[in-house]
Amino acid sequence: MIELLRAATVWPALAGVAVGFLAFRKSERTVQVAAVSAERTSWRHELRALAAEIAGFQLFPAQASMPGRIWQLRARLATLLNPKDPLDVEILEHFDRLFFDGAQDMDLFTERIALLLKHDWERVKADSLPLHLALWRAVWRTPPAWKNEDYRQPGDALLRPEGPQDRWPNPHGNPKRH
Repeated sequence: MIELLRAATVWPALAGVAVGFLAFRKSERTVQVAAVSAERTSWRHELRALAAEIAGFQLFPAQASMPGRIWQLRARLATLLNPKDPLDVEILEHFDRLFFDGAQDMDLFTERIALLLKHDWERVKADSLPLHLALWRAVWRTPPAWKNEDYRQPGDALLRPEGPQDRWPNPHGNPKRH
């Protein structure tokens, strides 16, 4: 009888501990996802603004004589990227080619930034899934496309032999840089 009484009190106690742990984990995860998502959102906004600023700066040939400003843009870009990610390093190297080697493929630079932003957005959406949906997707679905190694590799859509300055008129009337 005493063992039956002990068993009757042990199982509800264990169930209470398990439910308490799950509730604690859920609230902890909610706070973490909210904090990280907010930071990533501000990072994406800042990267978009910087990409637009870089594109505008690259449009004017006279500004190429402003090495201090170019180095400021490069420093801002470098601090927004992951120095250990080879694809982020490629973005920075592409910036160097645009401003220090006279490259004209701003389309490719823009596409690389767009792919980085899209990849991050897909990660945020996956991170914010409720646990039961994340487990369901992990078991019953193939991995999402953004987890493939080549997801952030530029495609052929924007890679044309001519740059945007050849497809669209320059609103400033400046000759394009060569």
